[in-house]
Amino acid sequence: MNDREKLLKRVQMFDFILTELNLFLDTHPNDKNALEYFAQYQYLKNEAVNQYESRFGPLRAEDFVGDGKFDWVKGPWPWESEGNLSVDLR
Repeated sequence: MNDREKLLKRVQMFDFILTELNLFLDTHPNDKNALEYFAQYQYLKNEAVNQYESRFGPLRAEDFVGDGKFDWVKGPWPWESEGNLSVDLR
């Protein structure tokens, strides 16, 4: 697995954790531990996104800041295997 794939997996992992915490907080909005975890993983995800984007470009088209051309299409598309990394749960 190359560096781009590793960083993308980190972003995906933190995104999954945040989604699960969000669902938990929907039913437990006053749980201070869950709120702390949410803030911690939100920070970690932002760091991972920043690392990825500084090396490989934006993860989302709306985050694109160009230098005169729209090169968002350079990255792999979601239906391409390298753009849609699966997690091996074995």
